[in-house]
Amino acid sequence: MKTPPWILSVLFVISACMIAVAQEYPKIEVPVGFSFVNVHPDLTPITSFNVFGGAVDLYITSPPFLESRPTSTATPKAVA
Repeated sequence: MKTPPWILSVLFVISACMIAVAQEYPKIEVPVGFSFVNVHPDLTPITSFNVFGGAVDLYITSPPFLESRPTSTATPKAVA
């Protein structure tokens, strides 16, 4: 018996959500972008042209022991 594709999709989404909940902070994020521009210059020999572009970024979160946090050595004064 073949499993319907929608059941596999639902199981994949549920498992992805469980993994996301288990993490305290994202360790690595990879956002991907795509852009498309159709240009119509006012030049007679060129009617139009397309410009395609893309971008990929990589964000790596450092472990908590490498993060810099402000520390204060001053003791609070008692208010009378």
